[in-house]
Amino acid sequence: MSMHLPKLLLICLAFIWPFGQLFEVPLSHPQIHIYLLDLISLSLLLLVVLNKKNWQVINKDPLTKPYLIFTSVAAFSLLLASFSLTPTDLLISAAYLVRWLVYPGIYFALRIYSKPNLTRHYLLLSLLAFTFLGFLQYFFFPDVRSLFYLGFDDHFYRLVGTLFDPNFTGLVLVVFTLLLLHQPTPQKYLVVLSAIALALTYSRASYLALFVALVYLGLRRFKPVYLVIFALISLSLVFSPKPYGEGVNLLRTFSISSRLEDSRQGLNLFGQKPILGHGFNTLKSIKSGDPPIPSRAQGGFSNSYVFVLVTTGLVGFVAYLYLLCSLYTLLKPSPALTASFISILIHSFFNHSLFYIFILTLLFALASLPKGYRKL
Repeated sequence: MSMHLPKLLLICLAFIWPFGQLFEVPLSHPQIHIYLLDLISLSLLLLVVLNKKNWQVINKDPLTKPYLIFTSVAAFSLLLASFSLTPTDLLISAAYLVRWLVYPGIYFALRIYSKPNLTRHYLLLSLLAFTFLGFLQYFFFPDVRSLFYLGFDDHFYRLVGTLFDPNFTGLVLVVFTLLLLHQPTPQKYLVVLSAIALALTYSRASYLALFVALVYLGLRRFKPVYLVIFALISLSLVFSPKPYGEGVNLLRTFSISSRLEDSRQGLNLFGQKPILGHGFNTLKSIKSGDPPIPSRAQGGFSNSYVFVLVTTGLVGFVAYLYLLCSLYTLLKPSPALTASFISILIHSFFNHSLFYIFILTLLFALASLPKGYRKL
């Protein structure tokens, strides 16, 4: 097998990822969304596992065992639930499980076929391109309410980027900001752009994620630049346009109350089947109160941990904590990588971040860097 094909796919991955939702593969099914990112991930996984020389690397990798354990629990929970699902609901849930299974292909391909410095450069270039596209959207397409009937939320004068969501975009910008803090001085100045872009998302979950990550870094070694970031975000919030609308109101309460109600409903569902849950990603068929319009978040929970509890029960939740602990151990030697991971964990209390493919790709790219790699 040629070594050039995996490397070429990784370059395509670095180019495609910043474009987010724009590279969706058109399908006739309104509830199944496939992206070019999915196809690249599948291709990378096949290239990795079909080469027997890679099996030793896979077997020894610290993420292989916890990932397979959680995936097995998720598959078993779905199998138990399949007897009460319609063929359509089962197809949707199974497709989501397959997607979850193929995305480690990115992680292993980066570990096997990419050099750490190359991964770092492509990662930062992708994040810079993502930020640039976010500014383009904000200045030239600030009113995305027309996308409401395509399943996206109706935002007005918020930087939603190519993900068409200010919260997930905000988390990406948080990670970019944290990584830039540990770059050489010329690249470090880009933190001004990332901080301003983050402010324009008006994503309070992202602000909180950044705050907690900076507190973690400050406890390790305080730097004045942490205060500069808060100043940049504050000034951007003061001087940015604030037309009428709840989205740019930082004191808005609707999103808080809706998230609380969402979690309450999730915990009630968890109480019905606490051991193995209702089946991995079967929520579209069991969750009540979904909107009549086609929503891409329909049937999910804003809290990633509640999602795991409801769909895979306590067994799956323990297995998933094992996976998260393994990720933390892998990233711990690097302050920037650890802070980025912490920001994702905090953000996931308020959003479906840990299972969102564009965040998952970013997380696997961070995890692929070798243990003790200090340039990030």
